[in-house]
Amino acid sequence: MVMEFLLRMLCGLVAAMLAALPAIPAAAQDSGWKLEPDARIEVQTVSAQTTTRDDDLVIDGEAISVRGQLGLALNSESTRFRLEADRIEVFRLGEGRRDVSRDRLTATVEQDVTDKLEVQVQARRYDDLITVESPDTDEWQGSARLTYEPTRAHRFRVQGTWRDRQYDNGAAPATTGEGPRVDAQYRRRFGPYHYLAFDLRAENIRSDDPDRGYERESAGVAYTRPIT
Repeated sequence: MVMEFLLRMLCGLVAAMLAALPAIPAAAQDSGWKLEPDARIEVQTVSAQTTTRDDDLVIDGEAISVRGQLGLALNSESTRFRLEADRIEVFRLGEGRRDVSRDRLTATVEQDVTDKLEVQVQARRYDDLITVESPDTDEWQGSARLTYEPTRAHRFRVQGTWRDRQYDNGAAPATTGEGPRVDAQYRRRFGPYHYLAFDLRAENIRSDDPDRGYERESAGVAYTRPIT
């Protein structure tokens, strides 16, 4: 049920953006809409255990990763649509270590409700995602995020996410899991690229497979300041 809802949501966002493409020249003149395609390639080396900020990639040992990304944005002054597809290939160094990859498709809508309040709705599809409970997971993900920034110095953000997962168990039958994740953040801005952020997260996955379900809470503090 959840996966079907997310599929319809993702397809609807894609259809809405594609339907708007023929009218972009006129819309750009009349309403300020702007089409912005982009692409990038990243290459990085990693050592020991490395995790991205969003827990997208976990690697033990030495490896080289290559990431390619294609994006298409359609923006007006207060509304932003974005489609994004990316793939990560990880080439693990050393004998007996299997290379891994991960695919992700994302559709996002952001709306400025006021000059201080923003709402974001997002749908994502992952293939071959490495998760806490499994090294090979396919996932549908839907989220809603609310951002309140009364001044540039203070930003409050809360986000709710639902995950619907399927696990590849090799020769054994595939199993499934699902569950929510809730994030909250307060960020204090002192100046350009100078921040102090506090993060809270609570999440769980429920599964009939006893090896897959989990529940955890976490908290974090991050400080960023330019050196020069």
